Amino acid sequence: MIALLIAMVVGIILSKLCQWLMTQVGLLTGRLAAIAMQKQSRFLNGTAIAISAILRSYVALSFAAAVITYVQSSTHARDLVFALVTWPIAFVLANSPAWSSLRNYIRNFRATTEDKMTQSGGIFQQVRARRLHGEMYVHFMYVHNLVLCISVIGFVILIVFPALRTAGWGWVDRIVPRNVVTQRVNDPQKALCKTALMSFIRAHAMMSDESGRIVQLKKEQEEMMKSLIRSGITAASDVSNNYLTSVHPELPSQFRDHLVKGWQLYLNGLDQSDPSFQIQGIQLVQTWESFKAKNVDLLYYSIIE
Repeated sequence: MIALLIAMVVGIILSKLCQWLMTQVGLLTGRLAAIAMQKQSRFLNGTAIAISAILRSYVALSFAAAVITYVQSSTHARDLVFALVTWPIAFVLANSPAWSSLRNYIRNFRATTEDKMTQSGGIFQQVRARRLHGEMYVHFMYVHNLVLCISVIGFVILIVFPALRTAGWGWVDRIVPRNVVTQRVNDPQKALCKTALMSFIRAHAMMSDESGRIVQLKKEQEEMMKSLIRSGITAASDVSNNYLTSVHPELPSQFRDHLVKGWQLYLNGLDQSDPSFQIQGIQLVQTWESFKAKNVDLLYYSIIE
């Protein structure tokens, strides 16, 4: 419970930082928006809206990706009630920068607009200034509401399609702390995943000597290797995608489509004495090895240790 409270406080602080960054990003496009309004240029106005919305949305979704990654890691192996409480809080927190940015803009605009009107000089200058400020209000309200919609919809999309988090926000995944709330020492999913990995690792070790040269196995050695592969495949079949995703967004596809499928094909090749199956299996396992090499520390500390 203490860890959750600390995580909530840190999340609120980071949401305020995200909101500040969104404001700074908005200032970068504010000048272009002002020029567009003065020149009555729809093209410049559309460009300013697009640039501001894209940059602000990326900042907002970066925070959302961090919240999703942390919550997925924290809620794994917890009961359903914990998840039902945690995810709504995560939704509100992830979208708070965009929502707060919109509310602050409305409040600040109303607080300062009348002062600016009275400082505009004569009545004609005031009318012109009021029209310009009205256009600015509509412009920035449109941007803020657009960013809020993207933030809300993007939150759901990043959960449903975790590969998008890796593609667009891979740097977030690398810096978000894991396993702070959830202790996985006695997690049966972790134990199954570890069993599968260790079985495949032992089978792979039997294929070559200490110098890395391929060795010809005796009949009993080959049967032992087959047994290890079958044990790995059996254990892997009971590992849930939720657990794999909580470790890394790409792990479900890498684990099932490359590692497990590769060893299944290799085993079929051994059983049927078909070298083509063995080659296909080795190629898939090599793809897994490339992924593992890039994430070896994460996989070791999350699964093996």
